[in-house]
Amino acid sequence: MVIRERHTVTYQTRLRLDDESAAALDRYAELFGCVERKLFARLCAGAKASQVKPDFCRRYGLTARQFNSVRVTLEGKMAAARRVLPQRIEELRWRIARAHKVIKRLARRAP
Repeated sequence: MVIRERHTVTYQTRLRLDDESAAALDRYAELFGCVERKLFARLCAGAKASQVKPDFCRRYGLTARQFNSVRVTLEGKMAAARRVLPQRIEELRWRIARAHKVIKRLARRAP
C-alpha cells in the first residue's frame, strides 16, 4: 500500500510597478471590493445574481466576465463561511462556558 502525502504549494509574485500602474490596480481593487459588498447585500436580500448582473455591469462599468469573477469569489467566501460555521458555534459555546466558570470563580473571591 502506497500512502501519498499531499502538499500545498503557494506561489507569489511581487510586481514592480510605477506609481500610475499601482494607482490603477488600487482603483480596480477598490471597485472589485465595492461591487462584492454590494452584491453580497443584494444576495442576502433575496436577489439572484443573474437578476442583478445587467444592472451591476451597467452601473459599475463591468464586463460580464468581471461580474462573474466577483460573483464566483463571493460565492467561495460565502461557502467557506458556511462550512466553518458549526466549528465557530462550538468554539463560541466553549468560550462562553469558560467565561461563566471564570465569573463564578471571581464571584467567590469577591468580599
